[in-house]
Amino acid sequence: MRWVGFLILLAIVAVLQSTVVSWIRIQRIGPDLVFLLALFYLLHAEPLDALIAAWLAGLALDLFSEVRLGTFAFSFGLVGLALVRLRQLVFRDHPVTQLFLALVGCELIQVVARSVTAVLEPRLSWSPTDVLLGALYTALYTAVLAPYVLWLMLRLRGLLGLRTPSRLRPRRNA
Repeated sequence: MRWVGFLILLAIVAVLQSTVVSWIRIQRIGPDLVFLLALFYLLHAEPLDALIAAWLAGLALDLFSEVRLGTFAFSFGLVGLALVRLRQLVFRDHPVTQLFLALVGCELIQVVARSVTAVLEPRLSWSPTDVLLGALYTALYTAVLAPYVLWLMLRLRGLLGLRTPSRLRPRRNA
């Protein structure tokens, strides 16, 4: 994995998340583009690289959002552990799988991050319903975009420094 390329892409996506997403929000709900980047690496990078990439993506989201530092980094790391284990059981490149993993993963990340924020910032006075519905709407928006964004990233796999899985590489006859 090319870390310099990943960090540049992460910076670009984090800036897009903090600027462009505000233009495509629907009633204060927008997609989580940083999670889609992390999801791609969680599905296609080596396990240790994928976990580090997910944690760094969460940290970048922490830096560009108004939550306490470490909230998203913890959430991304936690969900990353589950997805790295789960990816061996699913067909990673199928759009329905990507939609489902984006929905569940983003939902978990948003619930954890919003719950921690609601507990640590009592002035916000979020109810559990607000936390769950806000997380659900963000996860749904992200999941709808997931197959398209992940398809585009899959086409750029070589530029991103990820190898084609050994099961898909042509065999060389000696």
